[in-house]
Amino acid sequence: KCISKEYIYNNWLCFKYIVEVFLGKDPNHTWSRINQFNMVEGWYYDRCGQLNSVDLYNCYSYHYFLPMALLMNPNLSQANIIKDRLAKFCDDLTVCFNENGSCILAGRSKVYRFAVITPFILAKRLGIQIDADKIVIENIAHWITRNETFKDGILQAKIDDDYVEKYISSASPYFACNAFMDIKNNELCLLDSDNPAIISY
Repeated sequence: KCISKEYIYNNWLCFKYIVEVFLGKDPNHTWSRINQFNMVEGWYYDRCGQLNSVDLYNCYSYHYFLPMALLMNPNLSQANIIKDRLAKFCDDLTVCFNENGSCILAGRSKVYRFAVITPFILAKRLGIQIDADKIVIENIAHWITRNETFKDGILQAKIDDDYVEKYISSASPYFACNAFMDIKNNELCLLDSDNPAIISY
């Protein structure tokens, strides 16, 4: 039923795309709609043509669900486009991190936190040469060592004591778990269990 419904015309179309791929359905119509959001060098608008809608949903959605769909089916007709845009986006994304691993938090859903590194992880899995291992480890460490990230081991729906995004739920921070798709012995996982980010934290 989820692929028969009309989706909001934004990054939500990526949900529909990956479900169609998973079910073995033809995703080309959904792709044609997603493709209208393509801006330049791997960046996507979240509302077509609106510059103020360019934010980290590039990491959370476009460069998460589209590459994940490609891992499910490497023979997608959009395969080369998805990989090329992911590579270009990752090149740009590296400059958004500082020396302590924190990233510029632009736009909505900042509580997704280290989900921002998922494009690097997926690029590596798809064989794209991106020098971002240090960024991945330092970004995870940056968030895990911040006092407001966890309370009693539970990810918090706020960035600091003064900032909470009103529209999110208590489950929203767990979108950050995209960053941990890399645990060993799972075909869709990308960080080895002996990776320093896993061992140390």
